[in-house]
Amino acid sequence: MPEPRRTSTDTDKTTPTRKRILKAARELFADRGYTATSVSQIARRADVLPGSMYWAFESKERMFAAALEDAAEEWRVRLGPRTGEIPALRPGDVHRRLAPYADAFTAAPDFMRLLMIVATEPAAGTPQNLAAAAAVRERWREAFDEALGKTFAGHDPDTVQKVARRLGRLMLQLLDGLHVALQLEPGVASPRELFMEAADVFERELAFAMARMGEPAPARG
Repeated sequence: MPEPRRTSTDTDKTTPTRKRILKAARELFADRGYTATSVSQIARRADVLPGSMYWAFESKERMFAAALEDAAEEWRVRLGPRTGEIPALRPGDVHRRLAPYADAFTAAPDFMRLLMIVATEPAAGTPQNLAAAAAVRERWREAFDEALGKTFAGHDPDTVQKVARRLGRLMLQLLDGLHVALQLEPGVASPRELFMEAADVFERELAFAMARMGEPAPARG
């Protein structure tokens, strides 16, 4: 009688073998894409038997989703406070708050590369991978919602939600565009230069939204 298939547990998620597989998967998926990366290649990079891959992740699809979530968590740690600790965002503060994103693009590019693979590579656009990407982006939107909710505290909640959502979408679109520019035109500008240009755009939109909401204009130094 065949042995029943093991399901993953919280303990499995922290085993050294699983960590090696996850690290190898992140590197290969980010470098080669989803279709061009095979389970056997990941096994060789992680120095594990191919059978171990399925004990840890069950499928290539689950492996990619886990790699994306792991890369997203690395970005979250680099970028600062958790949800619930995020301060209000105001004009004059946008450049400083965006600077860590520029550093993350340089030091940990896997996250945005994996997101773009889901968006542009048909084989990677499986329901599970799309759900993982959507969940990651929703967490970023929630962070912007939290910061902007504090910015406009005291105003009508429904109006604040609409404004926060619009500005949050704009920020994600700017980040997406920055990644594409850095991939297609490397060396034309540094990540920090591009981020500061994006910060100028976002800051103008934030100041406009504040004026529409009746918030006082920030003092210029």
